[in-house]
Amino acid sequence: MKKNKNLKNYYTNQLVLGTEWLPKPHIRISLEAYTKRYEDVPVSKAWTTPDPWDSYEGEIVNGANGHAEGIELYLHRKMRTSFMYIISYSFYRAWFEDPRTGKERPWDFDHRNIFSVNSAKLWRLNGKSWYIDMKKKTWYKALGWILPFGDEVMLSAGWRFAGGRPYTKPTYMRQFHTWIVRGDTPFNTERFSDYHRLDIRLDRRFYFNNWSLVAYFDIMNIYGRDNIWDYSRNEYGEKENVYQFKTMPVGGFNIEF
Repeated sequence: MKKNKNLKNYYTNQLVLGTEWLPKPHIRISLEAYTKRYEDVPVSKAWTTPDPWDSYEGEIVNGANGHAEGIELYLHRKMRTSFMYIISYSFYRAWFEDPRTGKERPWDFDHRNIFSVNSAKLWRLNGKSWYIDMKKKTWYKALGWILPFGDEVMLSAGWRFAGGRPYTKPTYMRQFHTWIVRGDTPFNTERFSDYHRLDIRLDRRFYFNNWSLVAYFDIMNIYGRDNIWDYSRNEYGEKENVYQFKTMPVGGFNIEF
């Protein structure tokens, strides 16, 4: 990617106001409101001209200004005993000035709503008599690697939601068999569908003399949500959805000293 020799760092001016409440020593609630102003943000030089055929070989210039405002709510329960959770919500708007017209348009990261819930439950079994006896059994030595037991076992889950991010809809030029963003097309008038997924993970920790072994099994997007990441467009004017991963199981080991 070619850069302009005179390219400079963009400027940010921001104001953040917040408050925090501790109803209990292990519970924290915070609320923040903010406003940010961006100036001289680097963008493709092609953004600054109404001619869609001007590529400028990927040249980058300081050509955009913008601003964002939002609020964030955060609730955290620390793992005081064996249970914890984190709940967070953010509502915000982000705009930038179209360098071609000066009109404000939603920025690429203007999801508007982001919400997440994460929780975990921990079981400490290494001091339990029934667990100590079970580890001595022949059947456990043969099958223990597939059973949900360990010196410590943690089951965690996380759900995340994000509003659809904006994008600029291109136009198919049939005579040239290509897609372009016309010079008079407003930026980011379309939005992808909302994004959400649920992940569940099981961690089993085994203690040894001077080290420990953590075996984990993670299922991402457990309910198989079709989250559209982008669109694929070919020379024949056809469009297909490009999805992020669907249900994906992942397993592995970590060794800690």
